Amino acid sequence: NLIVRCDVCGLIVIWRKKSIESRGGETAIRIGMEYISETGLRLDGRRVLESRNIFCEIGINPKSDGSARFEIGNTKCIASVYGPREARYHRDTIHDRAIVKCEFNSVHFSQSTRTTSRKNDRRSNDSAEIIRETVESVLLLHLYPRSQIDISVEVLQSDGGELAAAINCVSLALIDSGCPMKDFICASTSGLIDNTPLIDINYAERGANGPVLLIAALPKSQKIITMQMEHKLELKNLDRCIELGLQGVSQVYEILQETVRKNALQKFQSREQLGV
Repeated sequence: NLIVRCDVCGLIVIWRKKSIESRGGETAIRIGMEYISETGLRLDGRRVLESRNIFCEIGINPKSDGSARFEIGNTKCIASVYGPREARYHRDTIHDRAIVKCEFNSVHFSQSTRTTSRKNDRRSNDSAEIIRETVESVLLLHLYPRSQIDISVEVLQSDGGELAAAINCVSLALIDSGCPMKDFICASTSGLIDNTPLIDINYAERGANGPVLLIAALPKSQKIITMQMEHKLELKNLDRCIELGLQGVSQVYEILQETVRKNALQKFQSREQLGV
């Protein structure tokens, strides 16, 4: 094995020798990254069923009707909600419910790899569509006919799990805006590396090209709203990945719920001080 230690952060990376090939008298050694140590720890020190550290904040954008910041590890995003309000264009109006529009943007310097602008646009549009469809199934849109709800998401820093983080951030922003919802909507990722199940896949672990499953669900009922798979996954492992994804959803829900409670308590105390 080849062991490399980072002089800056002290992180130790183990590279396993995969095979030795001979080409024209030269010997080529192919090595692969060892993502899980013999002690069961991942590259960032987490255990296989452990999410990254999560930080949440509500009400960061006073110009919006609702806003939030969500960080999980080094992945950071903000979301703002505007509305419900009158639809911008009459042709978009639906007489018996509100419509939802979503924009998803990733700040260029936040990305770990460089991709073409067209590819980024396609990914952003796909992510925006997934977020829109996800929140539409949770919002009580029939209470606001002929109205429009606009959602804006920006990824400030990217280290894996951006779409799941964006969904969690939007959930908090919608709660902050007062839009009626059936429940929180929480998202997490799960996957397999070397047949080992993991929760909350980061950017480095995505390099293993193993299957990654995104799950967005209602935490109380465990009802799955959105599920997206990257790479191939054997059918026998699907149930296990879904189970782990829901376990990650529960971990996120506990933190989101506590954040909302603290925010509500702060608002209540502020009103008491003002005598309202």
